[in-house]
Amino acid sequence: MTVGNQEEDPSGGKNAGSDCRAIVVNGRKCVVRSEDVGFDQVVRLAFGGEEPTHSRSMSVTYRRGPATAAEGILSHYQRIPLIDGEEFIVTRTDKS
Repeated sequence: MTVGNQEEDPSGGKNAGSDCRAIVVNGRKCVVRSEDVGFDQVVRLAFGGEEPTHSRSMSVTYRRGPATAAEGILSHYQRIPLIDGEEFIVTRTDKS
């Protein structure tokens, strides 16, 4: 579950537990309260409520991930473990 798209921990550090992860999505720091994340969650963090359409899709790449999958492409319905500092790039792609 997302805590927020913020530069700092929204709880001021008071509620930061082992389930909170500080990640970066399209260059913005986000604090996420989850041990893993899926494609749709990362897209929402990047673009709010914007959804893929018949003429536009989204692609998600990541790096600085867990040792078992340090970098790669996140596909629909896939979930990956989160670690602090993991970086995600979400790109809008026009279908041709």
